[in-house]
Amino acid sequence: MQNFVVSSFDGSKDSSNSPELFLLCAYYINGYGCRSNVIEALSQLQQAADLVHHPSRAFLHRIWAACQPQEDNPGKKYLEDYAKPVSRPAPEELRKVGSKHKLDGIERWITDASGGVGADWLSTPEMLNGNTECQWIKDEWLMDRVRSADRPLSQLIINKRGDTVLHFTAMCGRWNPFKSLILEFKMNINLQNPLGETALLCACRSGHGGIVILCLQKLQADASIAAKNGETPTHWLIHFDIL
Repeated sequence: MQNFVVSSFDGSKDSSNSPELFLLCAYYINGYGCRSNVIEALSQLQQAADLVHHPSRAFLHRIWAACQPQEDNPGKKYLEDYAKPVSRPAPEELRKVGSKHKLDGIERWITDASGGVGADWLSTPEMLNGNTECQWIKDEWLMDRVRSADRPLSQLIINKRGDTVLHFTAMCGRWNPFKSLILEFKMNINLQNPLGETALLCACRSGHGGIVILCLQKLQADASIAAKNGETPTHWLIHFDIL
């Protein structure tokens, strides 16, 4: 069967079918249905990456470094883009190639603008009422919206997934607005969004340790509350090296 798959793909001569090229790379590296051929495998993978096949771009640097560590690595040019939404190991690879400045910026983007997981929850198409994440993340602008709200703050929803202003401040590490929402405006620390997520879970997932400690030590947040998918804050303790 493996011989048939390889001969079918190889025989098609379709160098524009990036998923097939990506699959052939795996076959050639491991010798499935053919002789192991690392050079051919890397050629197939690079072709797929050049065709904007996202998995190929995400894995190119890692696979090339493992197979040809002494050669110039064509995957390096993709690391910055794929450190954000696609490839979880990409930030560590970016660190290894010495791009600390770029890595610092990417890590800030991940923790402050993408929920800690490279998500698009705060991208412009996902925001409500014509507002943007760049506006909400400004503390003064945010608090002006809070003070002038024409509805209970538990109903001040900022995006399509249903995050409230409290979830936003926890997710993005906005320390002062977060404290004000709880202590001055008396928002419920255990308020859940439509997905069942609390502010504590959002802060843990984004890696904002200061807010996590505040929630647990001062605000008596309930760490046992699970989201609808079963996630609890403890699932995201991996973000905190000290723990």
